[in-house]
Amino acid sequence: MLTRKVIKAEMKARTPSQAGNLLSAVRGMIRWMIDERHLDEDDDPTIGLKSGKAKASRETGGFVPWTEDDMARYRAKWPLGTEARLMFDILHYTFLRLGDAHRFGPPHLRQIVRKMAVQIATEKSQGNTTVTVPVHPEFAASLRAARAANIIGAEVFTGKVVRGRVLPMNKKAWAAKFKKYAVLAGVNEPKKSCHGVRKARAEVAAYADCTESQMMAMFGWTDPKMPAHYIAQANRERLGISGMQKIITFDQGQSLDDGLARERRAGTEW
Repeated sequence: MLTRKVIKAEMKARTPSQAGNLLSAVRGMIRWMIDERHLDEDDDPTIGLKSGKAKASRETGGFVPWTEDDMARYRAKWPLGTEARLMFDILHYTFLRLGDAHRFGPPHLRQIVRKMAVQIATEKSQGNTTVTVPVHPEFAASLRAARAANIIGAEVFTGKVVRGRVLPMNKKAWAAKFKKYAVLAGVNEPKKSCHGVRKARAEVAAYADCTESQMMAMFGWTDPKMPAHYIAQANRERLGISGMQKIITFDQGQSLDDGLARERRAGTEW
């Protein structure tokens, strides 16, 4: 029997992230049972249960965004025309989540208003949200180099090579392969993964003054809180920088005025 006590015991035996995923799955099943009238809403055993996933994410900061130094180190290790570089460029220039990046391939390129664009229905939305992003010029160059090196598949751009063919691989294997390439390039912090590249690009989008709507379209978000977080962070840092510049200007002005006053006093004394 699926009681509250059983659910709590199962959650306690897992990490906060795993417990959160379990709770979400159970709640989905319970919701179905209530809708089908197999269970009364007041008898929902998940009411009030918390996994600690959100708190753990706040405390650890979640995935860590890649820095410009990280990216430069990775590019230096893996030049254009290598599988490692193509995997990075897919993440860096398309902003796709891992669940979409691992299955991204030639069928997801479309000609839209005379421009080549990435167009893919996202896994997280179960296909209900489609991301459309024009192909970045540097990503186009990366694809040309990869094609010249004959490392691109017909169904996916990167995957597992079987008898000379590039075939799809599951997202966990794709993420593990990318992490291996990152570690070999010297980017070996535990929380710097595929998603860290996406977070870094979200920061860039906010600094580039992209609007909430533009960021939602590019990153496949449906909740405006996501772009608002990055935009607020960029605005705080910009305000801090501009505020400090005003302080510096004021201090320098004060120093000049003090110096002139001292000179005037000295002249009077002579």
